[in-house]
Amino acid sequence: MNSFPKALLIAVVGSFVLAGCQTIAQETPSPSPTAEATQTPSTDPPAAAGTAPSVPSPVSAQESLDLFETAAKLSCETALEKGITEKSVDGRVTMVMVGEQDAIESHSAAYMETGPPKNYVLVLEADMFAVCGAHFSFVLASDAESEVKIAAELEPDGSFFVIQDFGEFGMQAQSYVLEDGLFQSVITTYGDQIRATDLVYGKPAPEDLEILQIASDQLSVDY
Repeated sequence: MNSFPKALLIAVVGSFVLAGCQTIAQETPSPSPTAEATQTPSTDPPAAAGTAPSVPSPVSAQESLDLFETAAKLSCETALEKGITEKSVDGRVTMVMVGEQDAIESHSAAYMETGPPKNYVLVLEADMFAVCGAHFSFVLASDAESEVKIAAELEPDGSFFVIQDFGEFGMQAQSYVLEDGLFQSVITTYGDQIRATDLVYGKPAPEDLEILQIASDQLSVDY
């Protein structure tokens, strides 16, 4: 599993950087147009909300980015409304988020690291979740009326391979697998670190909901 995102990172980051994909930092000079940039836009109708996007072949970089933005918005808003549990495949980290109605003393999100020692921490920003990180990047860029520093490639199987430029902090690569228009798993490559995360929408199971309860209780004791 670990070699998969590394291989994509080398191949796709190189192609996006050398091709000067329009979604990456605007301040860099634009190279000569590529064949991808001159393709005729697809005439397929847009996917309905809540359903997996159709996969026209081929699609332009901008079409891929637009489809990814739609999926990111739907996934994050679903998680914010209904809750979500994110678990790293290696079992080291579990993150939970609940809807407003299930918040514990106004706290709605937390994570647990297995350690040792085991650590419970409240989460104050939803963009820490894999399901919401990209969506809030789009929102912040829109609010600032700036170009979002994200490039997305729609794969034939309906998944997305995404590169995000964090400037001086480097570039992050993520592979998103979707089902019914929602992110279901995310593989993140950042520097030498690779993390695979599974996502389950809805109110967390009781054993996972304890993470939020314990993190909230610990904060109360600290104060």
